[in-house]
Amino acid sequence: MSNALLSLFVVLTFSSCPLWGQDLLLRTPSQVSSMSEQDFFKKQVELLNERYKDFFIHTQGVERRRVDREKGAGEKKREREKQKMAYEKVRQDFIRQRKERPDMTKEKLDFEQKLKERAEQREKLRRKFVEHQRALKKMRETAKKIPEKKVLGL
Repeated sequence: MSNALLSLFVVLTFSSCPLWGQDLLLRTPSQVSSMSEQDFFKKQVELLNERYKDFFIHTQGVERRRVDREKGAGEKKREREKQKMAYEKVRQDFIRQRKERPDMTKEKLDFEQKLKERAEQREKLRRKFVEHQRALKKMRETAKKIPEKKVLGL
């Protein structure tokens, strides 16, 4: 493999991976191509070992955070139970101390009676209106009419 192709390979490979070969990217292609193959591969092995190490550090962190979350979930559950018990205690206290509802049967009966009277009054007014409309219609039918052609001027 020629040095130019090798340097192009290194630049293209490591430019897309921000964690790999950062020190190689800082060098110019001529400096990379002047490296011996042995140094280049040695550097590659170092970078792969760092990546491997970083990966396991990351997975250990993920696992540690998962365990912490699960531990915190138990604490949250106990806290919620305490809050639920406190709420239930306050609710029971309120039920014991609340006043009896006043007896509203008399007021309810009076209101229903007023509604009934209003409905009867509306029905009387409706019947009176209907009779008035019937009488008006009958009067118009029996009255003398002007022929429509005369009204329109035809």
